[in-house]
Amino acid sequence: MTHNLKKIITISSLVLLFFIITGYAYYRSQNLLKGVGLQVSGIENGQTFQDSSLELYGRAQNAKHLTINGREIFLDENWNFREEIIFLPGYNIVSVRTEDKFGKVKEKEYRVTSN
Repeated sequence: MTHNLKKIITISSLVLLFFIITGYAYYRSQNLLKGVGLQVSGIENGQTFQDSSLELYGRAQNAKHLTINGREIFLDENWNFREEIIFLPGYNIVSVRTEDKFGKVKEKEYRVTSN
């Protein structure tokens, strides 16, 4: 009887240890699994602007690099960014591209017009 009890406790401990290690590994690898989270505010696709400039802001969580129309933008310690962009009269394309430290890329394009 005591031999069976030891065996049950040993197996239960190993199973519990396995789940703890698996849970911790999942918790630590969430950034790798999720990739870059990109939220852009101040602009919508198809929007028409009366002004020739716009303040674009947002958040690029877990990003290593952020570019707007090919120009690198710096992120603060909370992954927030704020940048003023200038439009030419007529049709404009605004491209926001992020890359994380694992090489995953996320890109959003906005097609807007300016009067």
